[in-house]
Amino acid sequence: MNAQTGPSTSKKEPAITYTVTPVPAENGSYTVRPGIGEDGKVPSGTVVTVKAKPAAGYALDAVYYTVKGGIWGTTSYESFSPKMKIPVTSDMKVGATFIPRSLVDNVRTTQDVVYAKPGLKPLKYDVYAPKGAKNLPCIIIIHGGGWSSNNEDIMRGLARELVKGGRYVVFSIDYRWINKLDGEPKPT
Repeated sequence: MNAQTGPSTSKKEPAITYTVTPVPAENGSYTVRPGIGEDGKVPSGTVVTVKAKPAAGYALDAVYYTVKGGIWGTTSYESFSPKMKIPVTSDMKVGATFIPRSLVDNVRTTQDVVYAKPGLKPLKYDVYAPKGAKNLPCIIIIHGGGWSSNNEDIMRGLARELVKGGRYVVFSIDYRWINKLDGEPKPT
């Protein structure tokens, strides 16, 4: 016996999309793959890849994306590699920033050195040193954020400025955040 069914009475849920807005770059360019349509709508869960290329005489500062939310209203995520994979889970802006190459030509940077793992969030630091540095005094930078936001990356401009004279090595360190902001199940 063949059963026949009538038209479905269940409605198909509309696909969730978010708006991805590319921010115009200065002193370089970047691509976003897969491409973003004119309306900026991208299906939720899509992973976009932003690939940056500095113009002549410039260096990559960061590839980034920003989303609404967080303690200060907008949260930024950065990568210092020319390529960043970004999962689309909310409306966001994407882009890349570039700086004059002369600001980093004499700086050796070591990023994301893990110094402790007290919980879910590994604690890390970045090192900025003049190329060929030996036996120099160091400066330790502790970023602002009220124990609740930011990380050591936001201090890279100051670190480069302190290093450019060739007299110091700079360490920019991260720290634990209050309450459950580190992703811990219990307040820290």
